[in-house]
Parts: sequence; C-alpha cells; structure tokens
Amino acid sequence: MQIELTHYLLLSAVLFAIGAQSVVEGINLRFVITSADPDSTIPTLTATALPTGAIFTNNGNGTGTFNWTPNYTQVGAYDVTFHASDGMYAD
Repeated sequence: MQIELTHYLLLSAVLFAIGAQSVVEGINLRFVITSADPDSTIPTLTATALPTGAIFTNNGNGTGTFNWTPNYTQVGAYDVTFHASDGMYAD
C-alpha cells in the first residue's frame, strides 16, 4: 500500500491596486475595489479610516464600492485602507 501526502498551500486574498483618487467638494467620488483569491474563495472586503460621510459596501462577490460626496469643510488628504480577507489571510 502506498500513501501520498500532498501539502496544500493556502494563499491569501489579493487586493488589486486602485491608485490615488481625487474629487471636488460637492461631487460624488465612486469607485470599485476588486479582489481575488487563488484558493477560489470569495474575499470579504472592508475599509478603515473612511472620511466622515463616506460609505464602503462589500458587494459579496469579491468587489466593494466606495462612495463619498465631500463638503467644503472636508478639504484635505485622506488615507483610506482597504482590506481583502478570505477568512484566514488578508491583504
């Protein structure tokens, strides 16, 4: 009898780069974040450090949508961080 043991390598979800975004006060900024998982699971997307009034929606299919309409008091730069997780590992 021969037994073969194969090591299954779990890989983390990958979040695809979106680049810098800019918007003018009173105009809606909307873009879609896309991710994938080499293990074929659908990643869950989250965002941290959202500006006041911004909404991030995990679409449940490996994508997420960012929406924000800044007002005149929100001029400046914001560092929002997006995360993709397959339940075990995150990017």
